[in-house]
Amino acid sequence: MEKCENRCATLGLKSNSPSPLKEPLEVADRLVAENNGRHYEIVDSILQQVEAKRTERKNKVFEKMDVLGKRLEETKISGKSGRGTSADMRIMLLGYRRAGKTAAGRIILGDDNLHLGHSVVSVKADAHVSGRHVSVVRASEWSREQLLCDTAELTKQEITLSLTLCPPGPHCILVVLNLKLKFSEVSRRAVQEHLELLTEDAWRYSMVLFTCKEDLADATIEQYIESEGKPLHWLIERCGYRYHVLNTKSRDERQCRELFEKIDCMALGTDNGHFKPESGISSKLEDRRREEIERAEARRLAVQKQRQELQEKLKQVMS
Repeated sequence: MEKCENRCATLGLKSNSPSPLKEPLEVADRLVAENNGRHYEIVDSILQQVEAKRTERKNKVFEKMDVLGKRLEETKISGKSGRGTSADMRIMLLGYRRAGKTAAGRIILGDDNLHLGHSVVSVKADAHVSGRHVSVVRASEWSREQLLCDTAELTKQEITLSLTLCPPGPHCILVVLNLKLKFSEVSRRAVQEHLELLTEDAWRYSMVLFTCKEDLADATIEQYIESEGKPLHWLIERCGYRYHVLNTKSRDERQCRELFEKIDCMALGTDNGHFKPESGISSKLEDRRREEIERAEARRLAVQKQRQELQEKLKQVMS
C-alpha cells in the first residue's frame, strides 16, 4: 500500500450495481491528475532485451519442432506403408496427485469405466484402440511439491515396479501436468527426482502431457508454455521438446491419434523403440516389495494380538 502511495479501489465481481467501475475509475482519474496527464513510458532498451530473449527462445523451440515435424511425417508415411509402427503400444503415466492421469488414461483407452483411479500401487488397463492393443500403466503418485526425500519408500518402489507391468518396457513415459495448477521450481525438482528413479535414460522416452486443455480458452498450448517460467521451459527442453495437450472434457478421437503419432515419431529416434529397464532391477524390487508386505503383515498381527490381550484384561476387570 505504501509503495502505491495508498491508492486503492474495490471491485465487486458479483455486484449488481449499475456502475461497478465507478470507484476504480475515480481513483484512476485522480492518479492521472497527480501525474499531470502523463502516462508510464516503456524504456526501449528493456523492451528490446525482452523481445530478443523471447525471439531467441521461440526460434530454439521452432527449430526443435521442425525436426520433430519431419519425423512425424516420416512416421505417417511409414505407417501407411505398413512399416514403422508396432501392433501394440505401451504407455506409462507419471505425475503428481490431481495432474489428470486417470482422465488422460480413460481418454487414451476410450473407456470411462476402466479402473485407473487413485491407488497406492501402480495399476494397468488395456484396450484395443485404432486397430492396436494399447496398455496404459498409471504409476504411483506423489504430492505436487513433494521432493523425493519426503516420498514414502513404498511409493518409490511402486514407481519403479510400474515398468514391470508393461514388459518389455513402455514406448513412452507421459509426464502429466495439469494446466490449472502452477508448475513451480519445487514441482519441477519433484518431477525430475521421481522420473529419475527409472534412471536418467528415461528422459529419452519422456513426453509432457498437459491436461485440461479446455481451460486454455482461446490461447494455444504454445502461448501457455511461452507465458510460463523457467521450470516448465526446463522440463519441455529436457523431454526433447515433446509435448501434447488433452481436452479432458472431450472424446474427440483426433487428439489421441495425434498423441499416438507423436509416440511413434519418438520411437524412430531410439534404439529399441521402447524404454528398457535395467537388468535385474525388477527381481530386486520384487524382493524388497515382499519384505515390505511381510513387515506390514507382522505389524498387523502384533496389533491384533495386543488388542486381544487388552480385551482379555478388560473382561477380567469387568468380572
